[in-house]
Amino acid sequence: MMKDQSRLVVTSIILTALFLVIEFTVLNGLTQKIDVDSFTVINNWGPSAPIDAFMILLSLYGREVVWTTAIMILLIKGSKYQRTTAILMIILFVILIVIGVTTKILNNRERPYDTLPGVDLLVPKENDLSFPSGHVLIVSGGATLLWLRERRRWATLALLEAILVSISRVYVGVHYPSDVIGGWILGAIFAIVVELVSQKTGIFNKFI
Repeated sequence: MMKDQSRLVVTSIILTALFLVIEFTVLNGLTQKIDVDSFTVINNWGPSAPIDAFMILLSLYGREVVWTTAIMILLIKGSKYQRTTAILMIILFVILIVIGVTTKILNNRERPYDTLPGVDLLVPKENDLSFPSGHVLIVSGGATLLWLRERRRWATLALLEAILVSISRVYVGVHYPSDVIGGWILGAIFAIVVELVSQKTGIFNKFI
């Protein structure tokens, strides 16, 4: 257990350093050309109407609907350990919402459709800023927490869903790829932190 916790601590430190590097490049526009070029490729790909519809569905409902349903299933049908996972997930999501809003304000990055010409915007415009992606924060945090705590087959499905949602956010025109990468790293960091606190304190096992 101690060895596993040490690995998680080291992983979180490495991920934090990586996030700070990405945030620095975004703030200073060091990789903006690469970001714009890769965004354009993904956003303009559009092979067919069914793919568009699938990506819109993922982008609009892949966060709240899927992950709220997952939490409810774990709370209602799960074992004591799985109910603990659901509670940890709720706590994680609240933390990530606060972190996401704060980080967006600090970075003050506009959405692609606010700065680039010819963006193929497939969903309504959003009122907040771009870096990091709030959708990706939630789905990546949830997928990471499930990977750390639950059976691998369920965690693999969650990971696949999170990846598809992440791609969809660029595809529908609301985020740069670096917004998604930053969201993944930040979501994973806080999922690890929540799991470490749970392992070290065991506080939730007393109440569930």
